Amino acid sequence: MSVAYNVTEAKALVVGKEAQGEIIPSQWKDWISREIHCGPTRKTITLGIRVNADHVPEVDLEEPVIVAQIKLQSNTIHLPIDGWHRIQKAINEGREILTAHCLSLEDSEAVRVR
Repeated sequence: MSVAYNVTEAKALVVGKEAQGEIIPSQWKDWISREIHCGPTRKTITLGIRVNADHVPEVDLEEPVIVAQIKLQSNTIHLPIDGWHRIQKAINEGREILTAHCLSLEDSEAVRVR
């Protein structure tokens, strides 16, 4: 599954609104990039969401993560589209909860670019 979102537009939708949701950062740790080595040449492949480790210490954990909804057949999944550096910092610091803006399905579709 490959999806992309216009995060600038998503931020515009939530500006001035109070975050109404929460996420548990540790539940997303396996989504953050990691390297695997494949085949006889041991080629390095990076899987997952890429996070710049140098930027992680600078982020503000009080800024809510933005979560979009994706409709897949009869299921709806929720995916952070902004805040991966905050998620990584929260994991590093052992923080159990981050606040989140949870976009409606309609708003999620409106900011989806593919």
